Amino acid sequence: STTVMAVSEETYGIVPSDELQDAALERHLQQKVQVIVIESPQLSAQLERSIRIGNALHKTAVLSGLGALIAGGASLSLQHVVTPLACLSLSCGSTYNVFWHNDPLCQYQVAQDGSDLDQVSVAALPPSADDLTVLQRRDDRVRRVLHNTMMVTASLYALYKLRLKGLL
Repeated sequence: STTVMAVSEETYGIVPSDELQDAALERHLQQKVQVIVIESPQLSAQLERSIRIGNALHKTAVLSGLGALIAGGASLSLQHVVTPLACLSLSCGSTYNVFWHNDPLCQYQVAQDGSDLDQVSVAALPPSADDLTVLQRRDDRVRRVLHNTMMVTASLYALYKLRLKGLL
């Protein structure tokens, strides 16, 4: 059974909603709730932006690391891009590890289509369900292993190539 929690402005009436929403969201994240429904447009925008930044860092770390390895093995004409791509992978992967790794929000993704709302019982939804943002918890162990492996492998490969050239 999926646990559903709603963070809604209307739940708190005239009490300063931002403070209560932040506390409720933090509690839900710490409890590792599977689905979080957010009604507040401001809170939704802030969370979506943070999730997009984390996703971009992860994807950049993986793809630039992969690019460094492919360029290094592909041809001599691409050897000059190995080190910059490996450095980009290392920078993005390290930034993700330092700033997002311990944030419980990194284990959530924004549900992109209506099928994800099927898991949320209609009774649990706030009255105005038109502008909801749904966050779903995902297991991110594979994701972390992937970007750390690509980051380290590409960096080590670039160091090896630099050493072969006598630059280290």
